[in-house]
Amino acid sequence: MIRTHAELSEIRAGRVGGPYSRLRPGTVLGAGGKIDGFVETGSAQIGAGSKLPHLAYCGDAYEVRGSTSARARSSPTTTVTTVPPTHLGDHVFIGSNSVLVAPLDIGDGAFVAAGSAVVDDVPAGALAVARGREHISEGWVAKRRQGSLAEQAANGSEKQVHPQVAEARARLLAEAEENAQ
Repeated sequence: MIRTHAELSEIRAGRVGGPYSRLRPGTVLGAGGKIDGFVETGSAQIGAGSKLPHLAYCGDAYEVRGSTSARARSSPTTTVTTVPPTHLGDHVFIGSNSVLVAPLDIGDGAFVAAGSAVVDDVPAGALAVARGREHISEGWVAKRRQGSLAEQAANGSEKQVHPQVAEARARLLAEAEENAQ
């Protein structure tokens, strides 16, 4: 464990950790488990062979068991004193920037797509994709934030896509057309 702060945590044999990770009280890191850089845990049961890659948070809302493999886990901030558990089954993959809202059960071998906000249980072997469709409300700032710096910026804007973004889109479109031929 390199430059890792562990407080009242249990770390079993064959583990890998750090740098700059924080294991809060109640965390159990199973044998052969991996906590990568800049990871924080709190009262988490991280099973044997489980992995928490860099920039992940596995908080009080999680009860991670078995051999799970995930890119990122996060938990919404809560003010309750007793936090309901979230269970991740064996060989589960949680995509980056995902939020699992407890209480929740992610079944064995299930996948959660990146950027998902999961509120329902995910059955074993299933893929959960929980992203809302993008909605853009034109003129919202002018109606709701009158006199703000945001309104001033919007009024002074040329209301065109930034030239570098437009250039990148044109390049990607040309590459797609070239690959289609």
